[in-house]
Amino acid sequence: MAQSEHVVPNSVPVNQLLCRVAFDSLTPTEKLYAHYLCRACFHGGLIVLLQTSQESVPIFLLLQKLFTAQSVQSLHDDKPETVSEEDFQALLVYAAAVLTNMGNYRSFGDNKIIPGLPMKSFRAVVESSKAYRDDSSGVNSLWQDCSQAMYSLSSDDRELSFPPKGKTLYYSSNCMQEDAEFVQGFMTQMNISPYNTRLFKKESGDGQVVFELKLASIATTNDPIGSTDRVAAILGEHRYKDKTIKIVRGDYSPLLQRVVDNLQKAKVCPDPQHSQSINCFCM
Repeated sequence: MAQSEHVVPNSVPVNQLLCRVAFDSLTPTEKLYAHYLCRACFHGGLIVLLQTSQESVPIFLLLQKLFTAQSVQSLHDDKPETVSEEDFQALLVYAAAVLTNMGNYRSFGDNKIIPGLPMKSFRAVVESSKAYRDDSSGVNSLWQDCSQAMYSLSSDDRELSFPPKGKTLYYSSNCMQEDAEFVQGFMTQMNISPYNTRLFKKESGDGQVVFELKLASIATTNDPIGSTDRVAAILGEHRYKDKTIKIVRGDYSPLLQRVVDNLQKAKVCPDPQHSQSINCFCM
């Protein structure tokens, strides 16, 4: 295994999306529409972090603290002399890669991304930052939560996959590929798309296995929501080839509530086509 496969080189280009001119040319109503769509996307994107790896969330929060407390130039000026220009650039490239992929694994390829600078240099930049001066306890806690996992390239950390080859948060840690394939057969029979679902395998003391299939939804109960709620009818326990599969909804409910709230606000745009599209996402 070559470590270089997991490090984004400092030479990778970073392109800025210059949207100010386009945004300024919009009408006030169109600006509100674009704003609320962006807010909905932001809150939805946080779910990607939660589904990528355990350390993705503290890494994201650490980077947010570093780069909202001061500018990149200011962070650079505060860095210790022991941190080289190359190492500082590697930190910026790593931050860009994590934020681009919304996690520390590539969205295409699923292999892990690790920083291209030594851990001691990364920590030195963190501890010299304004964010650390303002909240050393909080920043240090985030560092402790993610630093070891951030750099780990153990055999089961290198890619998103089923154990023992890799890790995934789409399934519980005891779920193997054959379990996923088994439940996929049930989902095909029930005409349930695997998108927006997670699978958890629960084993009782007597050896009985129950698969819990979680559906992403604002709703958290089995009660029907209006006349168009087709999901309520399939919630609960099902028997499939001598196994119990329980369908529940409400996964990521708080974040999805924020997504829908912002989509509802985006409906200020008078364009009927846009409003109709948003209604489809809010259902």
